[in-house]
This record gives sequence, C-alpha cells and structure tokens, in this order.
Amino acid sequence: MKTLRMMLLMLATGAIQAQDMTEVTVQPHFVSAWLDNATAIELDIPTGAHTYAVRFGPDELQPAMSTFINRPPTLQAPGVSSESGRLRLVVVPPEQPGGSGTCNRHSGQAMLFIGTITPEGDTDYLHNMPFCAPYPDRNEPFQTNRFAMAITEQPVVIGEWIPVYLHAWLYDPTETSEFLPVDQAFSVHISFHADNRSTHIPDELPPRIPELLDLDEVRYTLREH
Repeated sequence: MKTLRMMLLMLATGAIQAQDMTEVTVQPHFVSAWLDNATAIELDIPTGAHTYAVRFGPDELQPAMSTFINRPPTLQAPGVSSESGRLRLVVVPPEQPGGSGTCNRHSGQAMLFIGTITPEGDTDYLHNMPFCAPYPDRNEPFQTNRFAMAITEQPVVIGEWIPVYLHAWLYDPTETSEFLPVDQAFSVHISFHADNRSTHIPDELPPRIPELLDLDEVRYTLREH
C-alpha cells in the first residue's frame, strides 16, 4: 500500500508540473528559416520506370536507397495506377559541424527529402533521409562560402545514374591553389529502373565528384561564382 501511495503521489506531482508545458502550432517561418539554404529539384519520371535508386553523400561514403515509384489511382479508374508526373528532391545542407551529436566534428547533418509529384501537383510518399556531410573546420582561415547547384543538363535515362546536385565549400584562390576541395564536397544521384517486381540499386557507382567538376555546366557555374 505504501508503494501504491507513492506512485499516486508521483503521478499527481507530474500532472501539476505538466501544466507548465503547452502545445503550440508550428510557425511556418521557424521551418522556413531552417530551409533557407535548401535546393529543390524536380525530374520527369521516364515512361516505363517503376522504381528508383538514390545515392547521396561524399565520394568516400555514399548511402543508398531504392523504392517503388508511387502511382496513386485516378478518379476515372479507381484501383488502376496512373503515371506519376515528377520526382521532387529537396537537399538541405548542414548548418554546423557535429549535427547535434549525430555526426563528428568534421561533418554536419544534411537532409534529403524525396517525394512523388502527381500530374495534379500533389505530393505523396515523402521520404526523409538524414546523412552526414563534410563540414570545414571553423578555424580554417581560407574558407569563404558554400557552393551548391542543381545539375539540370543531364538526360534522364532508365538504368543510368543521373547526377542532380553538387555541394562544396569554396576557398579563396588567392590564398590557396585548392579552390574547391574535393574532400569537402558531396553529391546526389538518381537512377530509374523498369523492374516492377523488386527494387534495385546498381552495382556500378555514380560519377565521382572530380568527374562532376569536369561537366561543362558545373565548370561554367564555378567560373561565374
């Protein structure tokens, strides 16, 4: 009985203390401030594609994920899948090293959101994939700013890796010959597949960051930066 009375007393005390807490509505500006440096990219889903794979992160360690493409039923034919219009990716780069204890002091937590966009513009089946990305030393004297770009001039072909995003940290070329350190960069790649029975991650790795730097689109963007 003494134990029961103690438990009831603890519960009552907890209820009183809980009155100091209030659930409030999430303010959009709070979230938008976090997404200020995000990049949104949309790709046409090629005809015949049923799955896609994605690789993301630095060259040395790229996590991978593969899943089916969501095709919601149409109003005209319930139960019959319709063609999805586009695939949307939102890349949120890290804002600080450590990632609140998730990553080490040489990297920060980045986020990758992927969702299907129907022809009507609706978003469904949003995937959220956090990962650790390189982050420069705060004491590095030559760091100037970040470099982030959507790579949009690559054709979307079933069965091939398509580079869609590149992120790096720029350094002052007057102080060092290394304008864009490759080891402080990460990329995102997509690959569509026609197999409608199982998901698939290609054994072949996507282009590495030095190869992406040789793309005309990337070179011109860097030149203008």
